[in-house]
Amino acid sequence: MAGDRDVNVRRYFAANMRSALDLVRREQGPDALILSNRKLDNGVELITADGDIDEALVQKFADQAQAKAKQRIAARGAAESEVAPHDGDQPSASTITSAAPAERVLADSGESLWSDARAVADMARELSGLKGLIEQQLSGLAWSQYGGRYPTRARLLRLLSRVGITPSLGRELIAELPPDAPFNDGWRLTLKRLESRLKVLDDPILKAGGRFALCGPTGVGKTLLACKLAAHYALRHGPERVALVSTDEQRLGAHQQLKVFGGLLGIAVHTAASIAELTQCLDRLGEKELVIIDTPGAPPGDAALHELVNTLALEDESVASYLVLSATTDYLSLHNILAGTTGLDFHGCILTKLDEAAVLGPTVSAVVEVGLPVAYLCAGQDVPDDLETPLARHLVERTIALAGDTPSQEDPSAIERAFTIQ
Repeated sequence: MAGDRDVNVRRYFAANMRSALDLVRREQGPDALILSNRKLDNGVELITADGDIDEALVQKFADQAQAKAKQRIAARGAAESEVAPHDGDQPSASTITSAAPAERVLADSGESLWSDARAVADMARELSGLKGLIEQQLSGLAWSQYGGRYPTRARLLRLLSRVGITPSLGRELIAELPPDAPFNDGWRLTLKRLESRLKVLDDPILKAGGRFALCGPTGVGKTLLACKLAAHYALRHGPERVALVSTDEQRLGAHQQLKVFGGLLGIAVHTAASIAELTQCLDRLGEKELVIIDTPGAPPGDAALHELVNTLALEDESVASYLVLSATTDYLSLHNILAGTTGLDFHGCILTKLDEAAVLGPTVSAVVEVGLPVAYLCAGQDVPDDLETPLARHLVERTIALAGDTPSQEDPSAIERAFTIQ
């Protein structure tokens, strides 16, 4: 097929374009030329070439692609120009239209190509696929060039990826490292920068008391956390100074769980089925030093959560809301949760289920990227144990140590995406 030239033409099949490009990159390198691509019922097909590529070969595939595009447009025009036959056994001659070339079909109808909505949609999809293909190749090239210019930084970025730190955050952390810094020095400086980016709070709930609402998705451990915080304060200052309020009308047994716990320690437990009931309840609890509100689980962007947090912030004695996040949640889900809280005045976050997390890098990445302070760490089911105030250095060390036991799988394509030209 390549004649006397040393050209390697190959065909690849994969479930999606990204997987196909990864195959090409692994087997033919980043300089392989994409001759054609098409979508199949079960995935995509790529035809590629590398080596001493002849211009005639490229033109051949370009001509084939253009011919196929014209055939599709002509077939579509012919199908749309046909009309249904009359009721007789034979259709009238005036109802039969031959499959004319695309140019004739468009000319006869007096319409341009751009008035064909389906043709425009097809072209938009092809352009979108081409854009993604170009971005993939450019980001791969940029990453390759970056590794050549800054080998130490590239090595650090790969190591951060195995820790679970997102490539975009990792690139920010290593951006200002001296180009000639030894690897060990660069690693220490990188962790120091991560530590400085990680905001923490010094016991904001238990130190002085107040009114606090625990918010977040279903299943992150808000009710257990409320019990732990209430128990800590009750043991220090007495149970009569603490109150728990349950507003979770969704989860079966949520009120009962708090009432059983409150009965064990002598802590008053109240329920509220609406925001109006909640504000009235808070008015009756003015003498309590610590009031903790356990809220129902809310998906990202939930309107009820926005109303609750904004209403509590306007109370005469404002209620500080904290977002509860599980350390077992993957990065994309955490990113969606945090994006859904845009505009809400959360004073910080509390990380739960650290004892169940295989890696902490994704969680640390998510809170660092949005600048949300960490107020407490919760690991385990024991009340009031397994609750601690965080230190940035200790949390970073814990993240690195945990990655040493169960490192994340390095994702080259994710690292390359951090170099996508915006």
